[in-house]
Amino acid sequence: MTVFTSAHGETPLTEAGLLLARATREALVMGPFREPAQLDRLLATCPAPGVRLRVLCTHPVPRGWAVAPPPATEIRVIDIAYPWLTVIDRKTALIAAGEPRTTSVPAIVAALTGQFARRWEHAAEQAPPLSDEVTEEQRTILTCLAEGLDDVETAVRVGVTSDQVAHHIAVLMGRAGARNRFELGIHSIKRRWI
Repeated sequence: MTVFTSAHGETPLTEAGLLLARATREALVMGPFREPAQLDRLLATCPAPGVRLRVLCTHPVPRGWAVAPPPATEIRVIDIAYPWLTVIDRKTALIAAGEPRTTSVPAIVAALTGQFARRWEHAAEQAPPLSDEVTEEQRTILTCLAEGLDDVETAVRVGVTSDQVAHHIAVLMGRAGARNRFELGIHSIKRRWI
């Protein structure tokens, strides 16, 4: 039995778009979108009406994409880098840690869907901020970040879990348009968050 088959020799984003066009119920896409054009390319191949599309970016997508997301689309950001992953209708999965490969083996597709779901729960919504203010808890987290503390040390100081710290940082990175924690520090000072 073949577990993984080689994709068509395209980039992971192109392969994801090819699979996305076949979706009938749900499409899950995770990847390191580094510029609006990459998300535009994905959204341009949007699935049929009624298909739920969830996109998990491993970097905040800078504002300014040209293609409006379809109505059933949700976009979130997580502060941890993961390789490209696409799951279509919970039947087919594409992973790209190197050359893109697809599989339809139910156990593998289910495991990859579960990984996506766990990351989705900890991700921050990619939406415009309602305000440029930060909460006192977020301010403390940013101060800890500026002091060089890791998520666990910050969690102890703030009195939350390290997952909550990572979530707050992902939210703030999305609001600031920062691609990494260093850029978040710069934006935090410029915006007078700390």
